[in-house]
Amino acid sequence: MWTLGKRSIEVLESGLHDDLIKIIKVATESSPIDFTLTDGVRTQEEQHKLWQIGRTYSNAGGLPRTNPQAWIKTGGVVTYCDGYHKQSNHQKKADGFGYAIDVSAYIPGRPDLRYDKAHMMVLVGSFLTIGKWLHGQGKIEHQLRSGADWDRDTQFLEPGTFIDMPHLELR
Repeated sequence: MWTLGKRSIEVLESGLHDDLIKIIKVATESSPIDFTLTDGVRTQEEQHKLWQIGRTYSNAGGLPRTNPQAWIKTGGVVTYCDGYHKQSNHQKKADGFGYAIDVSAYIPGRPDLRYDKAHMMVLVGSFLTIGKWLHGQGKIEHQLRSGADWDRDTQFLEPGTFIDMPHLELR
């Protein structure tokens, strides 16, 4: 059984949907790999700041910084949800809850493992299995999907798709 650290508890208490909380709690009891929750609910401003990564503001036509048309892609982007015009599932929905988390494998003394494929595939697979089991038991309302398999066809890390290994969200 794993114990959630301070950062993970902050994410857990950030306003996540109860279905995610149930999945996380079961994962602490059954995941073969220790993990940390790296992100939960985000504000519009936090989401927009992440959206800016890989983009440069171009004050063309005096558009505000919140307008996606005022930005030019200049590198690798981390999200296609700008927080204002296109919301992320990390942002609270109409019901007041966030529907997404980011996770990372945790091994003391090891660097950030969010993009370590071997550890992440085991971790994400265990979360998806837990979500499928809880949904099948009628214990959660929503199904879970991964940013490593957006279309849920079990073909992980498909070439030509936007890969977000640490991301898990309710559908």
